Amino acid sequence: MSQPDSYYAERIDDLITVFISRQSGEPVGALIKNVGTFVKEVLESTPGFQAEIRGEGIQLEYLLTAGLWRKQKAEKGHNGNAIELYLRLREIAGEDNARVALQAC
Repeated sequence: MSQPDSYYAERIDDLITVFISRQSGEPVGALIKNVGTFVKEVLESTPGFQAEIRGEGIQLEYLLTAGLWRKQKAEKGHNGNAIELYLRLREIAGEDNARVALQAC
């Protein structure tokens, strides 16, 4: 029987907290908060993003892409680890075809 992987939390920004395995250094989970507020902000600056919202949800990969854009703009390349975590989470979300449910935005 395998032991549960121990992990630590790293807050990337107000949208994402990622949980990282102490053994492998890979993300093992994430907490996504303030999605509705974030989507509203993205839609104000990039109205075309509305095309990515299907029904009452959005692909997590697309949400993470928008978060990555915001992070890159805010950090101007100074926080490489956060950018790398966003890229890895986006990759995992795409592989899993994960979706985020949205309340009316």
